[in-house]
Amino acid sequence: MPHIIKLSVFKAGEKSELIYNLKKGDYTKMNDKTKKIMMLILVYVYCLLNLPAGAFSETKKIDPTSVKNIEIELLFENLTVSTWNGNQIVVTFESNKKGVFPQISTENKILQLRKTDSGIKYDEKASFCDISLMLPENYQAEKISIKVPYGKLDIKKMNARIVNITPGPENSLANITADFFKIPLPDEADVNISNLDCNSFDITLFVGDANLSLARAPEKKSKISVKEGKLNISIPSESSFTILADSYHSKFINNFTGKVDSWVRDTITYKHNGGGPEIDIRNFKGDITVGGKSK
Repeated sequence: MPHIIKLSVFKAGEKSELIYNLKKGDYTKMNDKTKKIMMLILVYVYCLLNLPAGAFSETKKIDPTSVKNIEIELLFENLTVSTWNGNQIVVTFESNKKGVFPQISTENKILQLRKTDSGIKYDEKASFCDISLMLPENYQAEKISIKVPYGKLDIKKMNARIVNITPGPENSLANITADFFKIPLPDEADVNISNLDCNSFDITLFVGDANLSLARAPEKKSKISVKEGKLNISIPSESSFTILADSYHSKFINNFTGKVDSWVRDTITYKHNGGGPEIDIRNFKGDITVGGKSK
């Protein structure tokens, strides 16, 4: 029977074990010094392969008066956007490979974050880079553009006159205030948007479900469309708006009235509280559901 050397390592509150098997003959030939060296080598190798979060970190603080627009274009990196009660824009990077930090610049009043061109190959399974962007609570940008096609995108709160977002499959978009909000999404992905407060929006998906919760009805004509996927839209019941619904192969479920229409090939018009700015909802395949929510 082989002897077993078992290493127990506690990481992020979880116990991980590295097990190394030795043949009985090899083990019995080792003296105590050799065994200790073997254990140290195993620990060293394990640590190299399992660097903890934040092994490399960097924080940059930026005067918000020097930033008018924010442009973010990443790849596999994970991005969190939030607000805080400080008076600076704070960008924090954490990674297990310093070479995968994105490039950051603040020229011509544009804060740019772009995927690295360092030449280091990014393996999303072996590498990670988490980015936190914290904006002052009362800060409003002129325009915020975010593109994260493969990493996780988590927007907790932000405010800009124009917002343009291209998310990947893992996304959560909440508490966004804008005059105009746009998502142009050419790839397959579900989109989850909660408490969107905007004057108008233009959301175009290719394949995937969309869950859209509005803080209020838009003030200007808006639209949301998907080639194939379910569309779920909730709007405060107190608002006034007009819905134009069109679905070639599916149903229009109106929870304001309790009515369900099948095969909505001819556009259905529904006016809530006497009607108001139009919300154009279209897909080719997938149910459309609209309903109210309390403020």
